[in-house]
Amino acid sequence: MSQAVQEILSIETAYSAPAAVVVFKSRGCAGCEQFRPHFQAVAQKFYEGYQSGQMPWIRFLVVETGPGFSEMEADRLGVEVTPTTLLFVEGQVVAKWDGGMDAAKFEAELMAKLQG
Repeated sequence: MSQAVQEILSIETAYSAPAAVVVFKSRGCAGCEQFRPHFQAVAQKFYEGYQSGQMPWIRFLVVETGPGFSEMEADRLGVEVTPTTLLFVEGQVVAKWDGGMDAAKFEAELMAKLQG
């Protein structure tokens, strides 16, 4: 895991960050493994952009569903499949993507939501 991405046990971190991208994954999920390098690439690009002053600070977080993960929380957030990615801004979910996508599409979708 790079310094641009943080694995967490609770999504409380997402609620307290000015902006956060949270991907929910599960063990044995082929789609999660396919999406992982794309998620990490976009996270790294945002991290480097932030370091150079060209992009806003956004936390990129990974939550593994399963034991210890609240099903009630998943239901509340609408997480029905993995991977599911949520964009939080000021503690509110402003975008949701079910399934994975390549880095270029993920970055474009994310930028559109952040600018829109």
